[in-house]
Amino acid sequence: MDKTLKEIHDIREKIYEEEKGFSSAERLERLHKRVEQIMRERNMHLRIINKEPVNSK
Repeated sequence: MDKTLKEIHDIREKIYEEEKGFSSAERLERLHKRVEQIMRERNMHLRIINKEPVNSK
């Protein structure tokens, strides 16, 4: 279990370093692109609804 937690920590640390200077919108855009990529790789056909954030105004 300790090895698994270490691996998860290392992955999260890497993501943090990559996204350190990103705005919330940039992080969200990156996440959406990654989700779309995974869906294509696995031949998944789910509809993604783009909604405005609640605090967008």
